[in-house]
Amino acid sequence: MIRVEVNGRNIRKGIAGDCRACPVALSLNDATGRSCEVALTEWFWYIGVGGLFMKAPDEVIEFVLGFDRLEKVESLAELPDELRPFAFEIPDLDSPEWSVRPVRPVEVYGGER
Repeated sequence: MIRVEVNGRNIRKGIAGDCRACPVALSLNDATGRSCEVALTEWFWYIGVGGLFMKAPDEVIEFVLGFDRLEKVESLAELPDELRPFAFEIPDLDSPEWSVRPVRPVEVYGGER
C-alpha cells in the first residue's frame, strides 16, 4: 500500500476545480512520482495515477467536493474540519485493483446502474 498525505502545503497550493492540481492530485504526485488526477466520470469519482485508474475513496470525494467550493485558501486555520490535512492509502501500482482505463459502473458496483 502507498500512503498519501494530503498536507497543508498541497492544500494551500491546490487549485479548485482542476483535476490535476487539486490538493489530492498534488499529494498523489508526491507519493507516487507520477502524473495524477482526481476526476468524475458520468458514473463516479476516480483517481488516476500514471495511466492507472481506480474508484476514489469516500474521504477523497468528500474532500474534493468541499475544496472545489472554496475560493482560495489563505490559512489552514480558516478551513472547516473536513478540509484539514488527512491521509489515505492506495494499492501498490502493480496491484490488480488498478485498471488501465477508468472503470465502468459494472466493475465498481457489481451490476448495471
